[in-house]
Amino acid sequence: MVLERQIRDLVERKAGGSASLKPAWEKALEPLRGLPFRELPPEAACFRSPQNAARFLQQLGQTPDPVAALRELRGAVDDSEASMHDWIQAVEAFYDYLHGHQRTPSWRGTLGYLDCCLSAWRSDAGYGSFPETVAGMLDTYGYAGEDGA
Repeated sequence: MVLERQIRDLVERKAGGSASLKPAWEKALEPLRGLPFRELPPEAACFRSPQNAARFLQQLGQTPDPVAALRELRGAVDDSEASMHDWIQAVEAFYDYLHGHQRTPSWRGTLGYLDCCLSAWRSDAGYGSFPETVAGMLDTYGYAGEDGA
């Protein structure tokens, strides 16, 4: 199966030969097996943290249609000046903040907040890159959105 091989390859790349990182990445990517993808979504390879990769895949899996949800993210990326890598780093900044504040927004809440931060970034709010803008906006304003699946 193509997806299984791709997951194994990504685990190996992300672990970078470290036996201690391999189980974390295996666990993080486990939700992919339950999602309706035939091939590994390239977004999975952009994550730096296995915990955030797992959060992303779990959040994606809670949507009514994970394929459509991923298409929505890709559309947001295509409509912006930021790369997919920047978007995933922004997602990671968002997840890091939320995890520390015991918050779990919906997929729409996540994309909505990131879209708001994208507008601030476009207006040169002074935070730097798109991911830095997300982190700065969270530090300055927090997240007041609703939690939920």
